Amino acid sequence: MEFDTRRAPVRASHYLELVKAIRAASAADELDWLEWKSTLDFRPRNKADKSARAHLARAIIGFANRQPDVALRNAEGYGFLVVGVDPEGYHGVEEIDSVELERWITPYVGEGIDWRTTYVHVSEDGHEQLPVLIVTVSPPNWGDPIFCIRKEIPPPPRGESDQAKDKDTIREAAIFVRRPGRTDRARATDIDRLGERLLRKHQTLDLTLTVQQGEVTPMTVPR
Repeated sequence: MEFDTRRAPVRASHYLELVKAIRAASAADELDWLEWKSTLDFRPRNKADKSARAHLARAIIGFANRQPDVALRNAEGYGFLVVGVDPEGYHGVEEIDSVELERWITPYVGEGIDWRTTYVHVSEDGHEQLPVLIVTVSPPNWGDPIFCIRKEIPPPPRGESDQAKDKDTIREAAIFVRRPGRTDRARATDIDRLGERLLRKHQTLDLTLTVQQGEVTPMTVPR
């Protein structure tokens, strides 16, 4: 995918570049830092259908449960879910107030994950100001807890979702992890890695320096 992953997008122009890069991408370009979705319906006709909220909650949990050193390889560790575009075209999404969207999703992901939403508007392929949702999840850190679903999410009513992963109830305390191209339920080895992340703290070096007269002795600080 033709997108500079050395820096995280922060401006609207950067987000628009990301959206256009997804449009020109292939399915193999969906990696551990980036997920795209053609569209999600956050206001379905059947209010019992929580599949869009479930998809967003899974993605946020999955991005937050990455290993810090692996996450830092792309976009400064940030994770991105982009809704309204895929390699097949621009599809758009209903533009919902970020405060309302956060109110819907926070009960499922808790308040310990730093995530935010924004919209960019695409005028390409015959579209005019088509809204595309971008969900940004902050980088994981050593010492982070193991993030999990905080509230049970029921499956959608029969026939309301064509996503196989939406067919089952997502139980409270379910743990998801991000893999290249998909978000999965955690396996035993994933729990082991997340446990190691929890127990490992930031390594810091605390030095006190004083200035003295006389000969300077070289000092090597081991890493």
